[in-house]
Amino acid sequence: MALPEGARSLRRASEALGLMRRGILPSGGPVRCRDHLSTLLLLRDEALVDAPAERTPRPPEGVRPPQRERLAQTLLSRLSSGRNVGEVALRLAVHPQTVRYRMRQLDELFGAQLRDPTAQFETERALRALELRDRVTGGGAE
Repeated sequence: MALPEGARSLRRASEALGLMRRGILPSGGPVRCRDHLSTLLLLRDEALVDAPAERTPRPPEGVRPPQRERLAQTLLSRLSSGRNVGEVALRLAVHPQTVRYRMRQLDELFGAQLRDPTAQFETERALRALELRDRVTGGGAE
């Protein structure tokens, strides 16, 4: 292994150890960084994660926090599954009609913004990072 590769491997291992201590990565056994590259990337610089998250489409303040959390979960599942209602329903353990209802709400709230590929990517990235952080803090999507 070349010296630069060793340094890179040590840096990733240190970052993974920090995430394990925070409860984001599993502990209690060996953890392979290559199995958690997305998490390492998303949480490498949390201030950088927060910047795009502030621009991520969010339901208006009039939407109650529990509903905002459900809509955020639905939106993340929707983006992850390519708008497949059945897959979203399975991921969320809800009826497909519930998914359709929430998708209509999301379309009403965000419209064309959710059809823009760049906005979809940035939204999914921000929602995934927030979801990882919420696992540790026990908070919900805001």
